Amino acid sequence: SHSYNTPPAKLLKEIGIDVSYDFMKTMLGIKNLVEADKIDYAPLSVGAVTNGFTMREMVSAYTVFANKGVYSDSRYVTKIETHDGKILYDGSVDKRIVFSPQTAYIITDILKNLVGSSAQAKMGNIQVAGKSGTTTSFVDRWFIGYTNEYLAGIWWGYDQPAELQNAGHVKMWKEVMTQIYKAADISSSSFSEPDGIVTATYCACSGKLAGPY
Repeated sequence: SHSYNTPPAKLLKEIGIDVSYDFMKTMLGIKNLVEADKIDYAPLSVGAVTNGFTMREMVSAYTVFANKGVYSDSRYVTKIETHDGKILYDGSVDKRIVFSPQTAYIITDILKNLVGSSAQAKMGNIQVAGKSGTTTSFVDRWFIGYTNEYLAGIWWGYDQPAELQNAGHVKMWKEVMTQIYKAADISSSSFSEPDGIVTATYCACSGKLAGPY
């Protein structure tokens, strides 16, 4: 939630680069990865990959959190019908279980708290979870956010990379989502906690469980 680079790099070292690489490609649908992304920790731990990511890849990968652990591929066309209801094309998508609902909810809870610290993505009675991201020298700015009903991503940048000091990507995300909720006539929404979540109070300094005092 603090966007530190060290923890994911340490975690990647424990998991193993090959395991992480294969998981991202086969389970999360990140097809843009190449063998060169396995030579160091930076590509897979903090996103410094050779060919970058497409918005479609990123949004699809985030569906595992929004869909309670289920990955859902994306499509541009949902369905094509004739005037009398005959289906000419059905754009069904591939789905697969990646995480447990409990794991997905814990990540959502973290990303919900992260959005809670920034007024830019807040939507009143609509709970929002999400994560912003930048690349070196701030030439790209990302925000992937979701609610209980919808998920959307924003990339902000130039065709030819140049530094971005003041970006409105999160504000743009909120404006788009606000219009979607107005059209859907939904005024409040929240994430539901699945059974099996275990909580504990611990000391942020020592990492140990809190005692009786």
